[in-house]
Amino acid sequence: MKIPLEDNFHDILGKAFRGSGLTDEQLAQRAGLSAETVAAVTAPPSIALPRLSPS
Repeated sequence: MKIPLEDNFHDILGKAFRGSGLTDEQLAQRAGLSAETVAAVTAPPSIALPRLSPS
């Protein structure tokens, strides 16, 4: 039986990011990343992501 995911990776990451109340720059500083990297990771995917679970 297939159980569809309600959220994809980007949705979950976005909800956690918004819930933190941090800016890209603040999150980057805390994570030891550049603001550009944080922006790239939190941006919606420009390509379809492969399925990670069996069909």
